[in-house]
Amino acid sequence: MSDFHTSDWPHWKTLSSSFKNSFPALTEDVYNAAGEIWPNALKAARYAGLDESDARAALFKAIVRVSQKNVEQIHSLKGYLFTTYGRLIRRVIDEQKRYTSLELINDDISSDQRVAAVVDNDILLRELVARMDPDLRRIYEGLILGYSFEELARKERTPANLLRSRFSRGIRRLAQEVGGRK
Repeated sequence: MSDFHTSDWPHWKTLSSSFKNSFPALTEDVYNAAGEIWPNALKAARYAGLDESDARAALFKAIVRVSQKNVEQIHSLKGYLFTTYGRLIRRVIDEQKRYTSLELINDDISSDQRVAAVVDNDILLRELVARMDPDLRRIYEGLILGYSFEELARKERTPANLLRSRFSRGIRRLAQEVGGRK
C-alpha cells in the first residue's frame, strides 16, 4: 500500500498487484466496503483512544477475515465488516489495557523500595533453589517446612552436625556462584 498521510482510504485500483497477490483471499467488494465504512471506523477507533494506524490495521484484518467468508451469504457486507472491525478494536483495546496495567504494576514495584526488595529477594531465592543439588534442596525444603536439623537428621539417619555442615557449605558455595565472592 502507499504511504498514508491523510485519513483517506486508498482506492482498490491504487493498490499494487504485488500487494493484492500477497493476500489472495482479499476481494475487491470487501475492500471497497471497507473504504465506505472507513470514516466511521476511524471515528470509533479515535473515540476508543486508538490512533489511525491501529484503526487501519484492525480494519485491514477485518477485510482479510471477511474476504475469507462466503460474501454472497452475507446480507449486509458493510454491517458485517464493521461488526468484525469492532470486535478487533475491542481486542486491541483489551491488549493495550493489559500492557498498561502491567506497566502500572512495574512502576509501583520500582517506586516502592520495600516491594522491589521483596521481588528481588524472591527472584534471588528462586535462582538459588534452582541451583541447589538434590541433597541441599532436600535439607532446605525440610527447614522451610519447619523441621529442625535434629529432626531431619533422625529422618535421614545422619548426625545433625553433618547436615548443618553440608547445608552451610552448600549455601556458601551458592553465594560464591551468585555473588562472585569467596
